[in-house]
Amino acid sequence: GEVVSRAFSGREQPYLLWATADTVAVLCAVEDPTNLADIKAEAEKLRQKVLSRRAEPTVTAATGQYYAGVRGLSTTYQEAKRALAIAQSLFGGNRTICFRELGVYRLLFSLHDNPEVKSLYQEALGQLLEHDKKSRMELVKTLETYFTCQENLQRTAEALYLHRNSLVYRMKRIRELTGFHLDDVEQRFLLQLALKIKRVLG
Repeated sequence: GEVVSRAFSGREQPYLLWATADTVAVLCAVEDPTNLADIKAEAEKLRQKVLSRRAEPTVTAATGQYYAGVRGLSTTYQEAKRALAIAQSLFGGNRTICFRELGVYRLLFSLHDNPEVKSLYQEALGQLLEHDKKSRMELVKTLETYFTCQENLQRTAEALYLHRNSLVYRMKRIRELTGFHLDDVEQRFLLQLALKIKRVLG
């Protein structure tokens, strides 16, 4: 808290801060509270100041959205806490992130313990995960890379340091084991969602 307070020294706008063992929450006035880009930029400036004053190599900052009134403050705070947890557990921390930027992770993280989420994950990726335990083919990683490379086989092969024929074989095994066809929009979406769930489940 003391480090953050020093980082705020000289700031004209009023602010409040309170600290726990490893987290500091800041409430401060900004010109336009609905402008998330400006809020994120302010948070990043603060993060950089704190980072320069601490021995630890990582500092993570997170912001919620603006809501009017006292209840709105509570909602904003809860969003920022959730965004912070997601940033640290999924993205390694050491960044500034806004709750709104998290997309589907906002939903998945809140459903972390929902049995249906885990069931969907197992149904979509269970066979691939089992196969990867018994072989070095890394089918789950192959699928993740394929989507990251926007479903471009050549770029995927290069990213995985594979011959194109080896990648084609892996993609065939993925289809055989999951029963999903990647040219089917719904089935492709389900696999992409399952891969995101995998990150949430750790």
